[in-house]
Amino acid sequence: AFKECSLRELILPKDVEEIGDYAFASNVYLSNMELPDGIDKISNGLFSGCHNLESVKMPAGIKSIEDEAFGGCGKLQRIVIPENTTSIGNRAFSWCFDLVSVIFNDNLITIGDEAFSSCRSLTRVIIPESVTTIGDWAFEICTSLESIEILGEITTIGEGTFDNCKNLESVTLPEGL
Repeated sequence: AFKECSLRELILPKDVEEIGDYAFASNVYLSNMELPDGIDKISNGLFSGCHNLESVKMPAGIKSIEDEAFGGCGKLQRIVIPENTTSIGNRAFSWCFDLVSVIFNDNLITIGDEAFSSCRSLTRVIIPESVTTIGDWAFEICTSLESIEILGEITTIGEGTFDNCKNLESVTLPEGL
């Protein structure tokens, strides 16, 4: 709908319930966004390539953050995964170079392949007990990542999940894992 436009600001009506794939992709001037409460998913590539996007307020009802939703949002600094979100798609936050903080909720089950790949400013990750699957290369090339704490009994940790995390000094796993 608005892919590759020069949007600086966009205010959506409160009654919007769905936004299509790549609707706001590559809007390089868009810096802040607030999504309406009726939205229940962040569609594929919704904000991909929005290089200057610094913050997004997501409603609590978001159930999934789909593939490449925020891929390449280089200035995105902090993400709070909404309380009802159960899955984060492949490359959902890849190449978010300035991402310093991710707060996961206690209902999250799956973190997809390359979900946080190349998030070079991320220093600490706490994976909640609810997560059972972390995809391939999910946190690869997070070069500032110093510590990882996994609170639950993960059933699947993918190939190369923490590859090239040069500063990784501490990994805490639950007892019995």
